Amino acid sequence: MPTPFEKLVSMRNEAIVRLWETKYGRATRITVGAATCEHAAGSRAIWELLENIKSGGGLEGVYINHVGCVGRCDMEPMVEVVRAREIPVKYVKMNPDKMRRVIKDHIYGGSVIEEWTLRE
Repeated sequence: MPTPFEKLVSMRNEAIVRLWETKYGRATRITVGAATCEHAAGSRAIWELLENIKSGGGLEGVYINHVGCVGRCDMEPMVEVVRAREIPVKYVKMNPDKMRRVIKDHIYGGSVIEEWTLRE
């Protein structure tokens, strides 16, 4: 019979496998801001667009997720695109039309739209 510690290690290992299979093992991840201020700035419309595209069979192999406050209210809504072996890109002041272009140019085309990115 496994000890409580062995059960905990087993549960942790199972969680790591689930995370890898559903999130980190994907070639591309899109994260949409979902804090209260992000919603006020229009992030829900971006999320709904992504959900509609996914449910229609698009963005296959792309993981989409919400994230809380990133502390940049003046730049919202923000969307982060993470592609395998590439530097993550944060797009700022997004809207559904811009998101469609990011999908076309960046997600499918591999070209970052520099003028919409966060510049520190």
